[in-house]
Amino acid sequence: MSTSQGKRELLSAVLRVAVLIVPQLFFIGGASAQGINISDVSEIRTNILCRIANTMFWILITLSVIMVLWGAFMYMTSSGDEKKVGDATKTITYAAVGVVVALMAKGFPALIASIFGIDSLRSC
Repeated sequence: MSTSQGKRELLSAVLRVAVLIVPQLFFIGGASAQGINISDVSEIRTNILCRIANTMFWILITLSVIMVLWGAFMYMTSSGDEKKVGDATKTITYAAVGVVVALMAKGFPALIASIFGIDSLRSC
């Protein structure tokens, strides 16, 4: 098996796992058959903003973990080639940026709540 074929198979396996995991992330936080309760405006803001923030958090964390694993694989297969080591370093750096963005997405509803005085958003 050639190196490029092995990389394609690894990427294919990672994508298959991501396809299985990412849809599950949309149902974290109590999705139900009835959908979002829209009895008043504050519940709409709370449900929508919290759901978006939680979904973004888990998608970004999942992608960051995949990128770290991919960067580690690139390091292991670089054979001392400086260009490949540089690419692996960039991949892991981008994964770290993804974690920071995910943490910011998790804290976004609390920031909006403190700016606009919406107490219901503080509990996301």
